[in-house]
Amino acid sequence: MTNNNKPRDATNSRDANKPVKCLHDIFEIAGSSTKLAAELNLHAYTVENWRRSGVPIKYWDAMFKLYSITPGELHTVTKACRKFVTRKDK
Repeated sequence: MTNNNKPRDATNSRDANKPVKCLHDIFEIAGSSTKLAAELNLHAYTVENWRRSGVPIKYWDAMFKLYSITPGELHTVTKACRKFVTRKDK
């Protein structure tokens, strides 16, 4: 990883008072989905798939360490992603 695993502060990323509500907000904080994938040592396609499934729980700790995104915020993001998934009726 290129990050030193210190939580971000208000001076190096987002406004600390602005909550993270969608995956786009996370991509903005990280710089892009590709940069986020690199930080988590994942393929970019995997992170792009989070638009449908949300952020898997196993990455929440890393997201908090890298970007100080709280589990509550990640839960909100995941719920929002899953809300927009459409399934064909059988």
